[in-house]
Amino acid sequence: MTTETKYPKADIVIGGPPCQPFSVGRKQLGLKDSRDGFPIFLSAIRQLDPEVLLFENVRGMLYKNKWYLKEVIEELESLGYYINFFEKD
Repeated sequence: MTTETKYPKADIVIGGPPCQPFSVGRKQLGLKDSRDGFPIFLSAIRQLDPEVLLFENVRGMLYKNKWYLKEVIEELESLGYYINFFEKD
């Protein structure tokens, strides 16, 4: 999949953008890691405009790359979504 992929109509989108770019068990390269799946996930949301979306990722997004998580949330909010997130114990 790429940001150019065309998707069939969907009312719910569930994604798990790859965690390696953000995992504390890795180098936390974020945007510098080619496995960052958030651009593709956001592209799908913009294209499909689902009623509900859900994505999961690693706790590492709340540390070194917290600014990036904030950008993703702001993008989704600008599209009209109410975003709630939590840390899993």
